[in-house]
Amino acid sequence: MARLVVSKDVLNDISRLPNNVANKLTDLIGKFDQQAFAGGHLESPKATRDPRARTVRIDNFYRGVVMAPDKGDTYFLMRIMNHDDAYAWVERNIFRINPATGGIEVVDIAHVEASVEPAGASTPEPSPTALLHGISDKTLTELGISPEVLMLLPSVRTEDQMLALAVLLPLEQGDVLLQLMGGATPEEVWGQLGVEAERTTIDTDDFEAALEREVTSAQFVAVSGPEELLEVLSKPFDLWRVFLHPTQRRIAYRPTYSGPVRVTGGAGTGKTVVAMHRAKALAESLDAEQPILFTTFTKNLAGVIRRNLEVLGGKALSGRVKVQNVDRIASQIVRDAEGQNPRVLMPEDEKRMWTKALDESGCELGLDFVQREWVDVILSQAISTRDEYLRAARPGRGGRLDRRQRMQLWLAVEAFGAQQRESGKRTFLQLSLEAAGYLGARSVKPYAAVIVDEAQDLHPAQWRLLRALVAEGPNDMFIVGDAYQRIYANRTTLSKVGIKVTGRSYKLKINYRTTQQILHWAVALLHGVEADDLDGGGESLTGYRSLLTGGPPVFARASSGADETKQLVAWVKELHEHGYALGEIAVAARTRASVDAVAAALASAGVAAVVLEGEAETTADSVSLGTMHRMKGLEFRAVAISDCSRGSVPLPVAIVPENVDAKAHERSMELERSLLFVACTRAREALRISWTGQPSEFLVATGAIG
Repeated sequence: MARLVVSKDVLNDISRLPNNVANKLTDLIGKFDQQAFAGGHLESPKATRDPRARTVRIDNFYRGVVMAPDKGDTYFLMRIMNHDDAYAWVERNIFRINPATGGIEVVDIAHVEASVEPAGASTPEPSPTALLHGISDKTLTELGISPEVLMLLPSVRTEDQMLALAVLLPLEQGDVLLQLMGGATPEEVWGQLGVEAERTTIDTDDFEAALEREVTSAQFVAVSGPEELLEVLSKPFDLWRVFLHPTQRRIAYRPTYSGPVRVTGGAGTGKTVVAMHRAKALAESLDAEQPILFTTFTKNLAGVIRRNLEVLGGKALSGRVKVQNVDRIASQIVRDAEGQNPRVLMPEDEKRMWTKALDESGCELGLDFVQREWVDVILSQAISTRDEYLRAARPGRGGRLDRRQRMQLWLAVEAFGAQQRESGKRTFLQLSLEAAGYLGARSVKPYAAVIVDEAQDLHPAQWRLLRALVAEGPNDMFIVGDAYQRIYANRTTLSKVGIKVTGRSYKLKINYRTTQQILHWAVALLHGVEADDLDGGGESLTGYRSLLTGGPPVFARASSGADETKQLVAWVKELHEHGYALGEIAVAARTRASVDAVAAALASAGVAAVVLEGEAETTADSVSLGTMHRMKGLEFRAVAISDCSRGSVPLPVAIVPENVDAKAHERSMELERSLLFVACTRAREALRISWTGQPSEFLVATGAIG
């Protein structure tokens, strides 16, 4: 019986189609079940780059692009496009099986050829031999470079030309060329090709065998009938979000690690997806009674992960893995130990108590300084006595404190503690420390494995709790994060909180979400940001890149706030008219007031929108609006940043005055840069940034605007 396999690219195409086309696609699947394509349903276009290319009629306007292998009864639905685009597509593309990885690839060879100058053209040195360090054609072929690309390499003579070529190639081929250009040896590159890459002869004509390999199955969904197709059509973007690229699969599905694992990487490199697949791998290998925890920093991200786990593995997986943010975990453990719900000290009450404590103790140090000292030094190191504090190091803190000042500050801490005891309230960080203490006395830990997402934003007190949740041993902790996306003033050295990742650290460098044009500009925002590797070492963005292409960010100045929201409404409507679902569009701003202004404008224009606050979540039929903080962990086809104006970004109240603490001032500026970077890199295809008056100094610093 004929079988249809749907490419991941089709999921993106489906999101742009009218709803009634889904029913016609269901009919298409029925035809496959009836083996009707042996008749006249598949058409062979006259002009094709690959003789296996076919088109199939969906209606008068839409065509499916199908790859019909020379042998076997499995057909590959590669794209769904309008008539003209479909026929243009088959004129440009070739299908192949990569001889190194065994995976199925599509190469837009016409686009690739057009991007490379003829070999005789006058171009600067170095030559391709120098760029690829003398690697032979034979070796390049063994590493999966297609013959068509090999023929073009003599015309590629600069690094910029090689990058321009690489972004047009399938991910594996492009990455091979860039790694070799970066100085990697063929053996090192081979080791990065994925778990299915073995030095065995691969039949490059056997597409059914290729489909069974993980390197291909990560890119395709096999559909057995109309019902299963409807399931795919109902959540195309959800499925896109949980696709795991083959180069990441080795990390997620390794059977055993001897201890904690750390995975770092820039925005869009798939860290959270790797973490979700790790949860799936652990759920499949551990006994049902061995619980798994997936935790992250914020409550709204926990909800996103919970939904994506269900997409990845159904209710069986989402029910097997407990997803919870750290604060809730701490509260539950303290409640279970003390027999009642702990009372939480909210920020406004905490500030009032510190003000009173400073007055009572006579401490002359500023309120903000003392609060940060308490969080960054005392709670970070779990200090409980004055003598411990007098001896404590103060890494990352500006302003030297002599012994007299430390004693004075400790008096304020004691006065603050007395107020807390009287109120019966504790902060979430204190609850984390106390929960860790309760767990430390237990021989049996609550979880068999703990997976940590957004690791860069967790405080050392929270890390002590996470370490205490699981016994040390194989596969105990799996940690993903990116210090360049740190949006809260928390820094941790994992080894200092009992988490040792030496020899079990991985770095992801390829952005699978955002186009190179958007990414290149967004990275410029991070100029001057000093990032760490979460374990005391330095971090850099060397090698961080996207192999996706698209349009550059759009910058728009507005004459007033009303003009800015009017432009945003027009932008949303235009995108919607061009096939973007409302749920694929988001608008972010630094302040809630700016978000509310956009919400009011969209409501007046009759455009459905949801403000991401409290328990509110993204929906398929509403534009998502939220502060930059609430955009963390989300992604959309199109994102607008509103009110990116001087005086709003960076937000003055979020910046520590330089005369109070020079180091804290510098770090608060870095956090604001990272926050804008995070918001911008939520965009997959389109990014629009607007302001009134003067643009943010961060925008000016990138050189993109005057």
